[in-house]
Amino acid sequence: MTQYQLNKQKMRYQKKFKMLGLLFSLLTTLFVNVGASAFDLITPSGIKKIPNNKYLIINGSQSNKPQKKVNINQNGIKKRTTMVSSCIRKNRYNTIINEASRQYNVNKQLIQAIISTESCFNPNAVSPKGAQGLMQLMPFTAKRFGVNDSFDPAQNIIGGVKYLRFLLKRFRGEASLAIAAYNAGEGAVDHYAGIPPYKETRNYVKKVLALFGQKNKQIFKKSEK
Repeated sequence: MTQYQLNKQKMRYQKKFKMLGLLFSLLTTLFVNVGASAFDLITPSGIKKIPNNKYLIINGSQSNKPQKKVNINQNGIKKRTTMVSSCIRKNRYNTIINEASRQYNVNKQLIQAIISTESCFNPNAVSPKGAQGLMQLMPFTAKRFGVNDSFDPAQNIIGGVKYLRFLLKRFRGEASLAIAAYNAGEGAVDHYAGIPPYKETRNYVKKVLALFGQKNKQIFKKSEK
């Protein structure tokens, strides 16, 4: 093979390598851009944000807690805003809630406020601590109030309302104390002789009372003595 032929072959190889390099660079750029736009954020609850502003649940049920969304302002600085989730199932369990309210003489709006705060009306919700179902019953609480399947909406609501009734009676109808005990346990309320100084519990009580509209509602029905 002559020197001319060798040089020509070398130029062909160099051209091929150059084209492969350009193709690799193009594919890499495309992959990065698509990845960045498709999955902007994974929230602490394990929910990925996708381009249409909906959420893909990847670790079970969606949390009722507000999700964090990252925005970028005009200066290119990330800032956090809060997205409050809506409870789309809130009317699905009215029949069970009405029956539990009537049977155990507890205000319907209070039951709804607890469920909304606990699970956002998701019957399959499971907390990191192991609380389950609509009213987020811990296994020992479920057993204590006769619940065999915490993911059965009727059993969960009946068990949760029985527990709520027990707390209201124990704390003489004091809504804030009963609600605090539902979140932190009656032992914590007894220990602090009031709402425990836990940030989570205090925020929980405020949220439930706001949803319940305590000023305009009765804890027990009029027939309660």
